[in-house]
Amino acid sequence: MARQFLREFCEKYGKRRRLFTEEALTRLTHYPWPGNVRELRNVIESLVLMTKGEQIGPRDLPVNIRAVPTQTEIHLPIGITLQEAEKEILRCYLEVFPTKKEVARVLNIGLRTLHAKIKAYRLPTRPRSLPHSAKIAV
Repeated sequence: MARQFLREFCEKYGKRRRLFTEEALTRLTHYPWPGNVRELRNVIESLVLMTKGEQIGPRDLPVNIRAVPTQTEIHLPIGITLQEAEKEILRCYLEVFPTKKEVARVLNIGLRTLHAKIKAYRLPTRPRSLPHSAKIAV
C-alpha cells in the first residue's frame, strides 16, 4: 500500500518518482498504524511533499515511526513454563517500546491487561533503553 500511495502522490503533485529504502519500508511495516490506512496515506502524502531526494529513508519518516523497533531478541531457554515465557516476553517488550500503550498495542492486549500482568509478574514499571536490533529466538 505504501508503494501504491507513493506512486499516486508523486503523480498527483508532479514529483519525480521516489522509492523507499529497505530500512524505511521495514520501519513502515513494523509501525502499528493506529490510524489505519488513513494515517498511512497521510504520512506518505507528507513524505512526497517534504522529501527532496529520490529515495525516502528512515530519517525522512516521522519520529513516531522512526522510533518503533523493527526486531526484538528474546532468548527463551527450553523447558521454561508458559508463564515464565510470557513474563520474559513482557519484560523485553517493556524495555524496547517507549510506552506501555505501545506495548499493549503491539501485543494486541488491553492496557488494563498489561498493567495486571506487570503487577502479577512484578515487572519493573520504568523501561530502560535497549538497542533496536535482533531477532526473536526460542
